[in-house]
Amino acid sequence: MTEFFNAMGGFERTLWYIAIPSSLILLITMVLSFLGSGDSTDDVEFEADEMELEGEEGEESGSGFQFFTFRNFVYFFAVFSWTGIVCLGENISKEFTLIISTLTGLAVMTIMASLYYWIHRMSENNAIKLENSIGKTGTVDLLIPSKGLGAGKVNIILGGALRNMNAVSEGPEFQRGAKIKIVKVENNELIVSAE
Repeated sequence: MTEFFNAMGGFERTLWYIAIPSSLILLITMVLSFLGSGDSTDDVEFEADEMELEGEEGEESGSGFQFFTFRNFVYFFAVFSWTGIVCLGENISKEFTLIISTLTGLAVMTIMASLYYWIHRMSENNAIKLENSIGKTGTVDLLIPSKGLGAGKVNIILGGALRNMNAVSEGPEFQRGAKIKIVKVENNELIVSAE
């Protein structure tokens, strides 16, 4: 192994010194992600600008786009070093190798940051806040017994989609197809009254 490194120039040796640890770290994080243990690193990346949906329109706090993260730096160094090694193997000059490797690494960083951003946005947009249903109207899907006698189901549009949700009457019984209005939310159940 030492002969392998000794036969190289200083620039190529440096690329190998970057490629080996960055590739190992990348491999470990990928394995942990597949096993489900890598979720904590995702939380760290998005912790600084946690996005919460507020109100009907889903206004966001923070941009959510994270370019400079540990994971992105690992991607950059892995791609940078391996691209450099390939370029040197093709007898491309050190200057062009450095330019090509840097641009390729930055491109991968941008792509990965964008992917994580859009995945995070999609998961945030699918989060339903029951409080946003207060004041909305819907129809009864499954009989809602009168107050205190149990729960039924209602269909309402929430978060841009038709949802079938548990509902409890504030007063009288509501038959299937009846029009109702959501007046409050308690214990993850919608409290309804006549429209």
